[in-house]
Amino acid sequence: MTDVEILQAMERIIKPVLTKIEEVKTELEERMDRMEEHMDRIEERMDRMEEHMSHMEERMDRIEDRMTGIEVHLETTTDVGIKIIGEGHADLTRKLDEALKVENERELLLIRLNYLEGEVVKVKRRLSQLEKTA
Repeated sequence: MTDVEILQAMERIIKPVLTKIEEVKTELEERMDRMEEHMDRIEERMDRMEEHMSHMEERMDRIEDRMTGIEVHLETTTDVGIKIIGEGHADLTRKLDEALKVENERELLLIRLNYLEGEVVKVKRRLSQLEKTA
């Protein structure tokens, strides 16, 4: 075999290998392009998630500020108001107890008065009967 024939034989062997390598290279490039597109979409999603998380953190900060304000209001205003109302309620309860005591005594006096009025009516009748018989 001559050098030319050897080169031609090698060319016949190498040519399909080179074609296959080109096909594999093309397929790898296509796959890499698809992977890059996929990675771009993932990056976009991550950016949106980071933006969403940033908004969530801002909202949480505002909520914490509001909660602190509510706690301060409860401690300085509402609790004090409830304490004042409670003390007033205790005073009212004492006054009500005193008023009920007087009311109970009044009812007892009314019952005694009613009884005594009945007794006076009986005595008057008896006196009237005694005067008629006398």
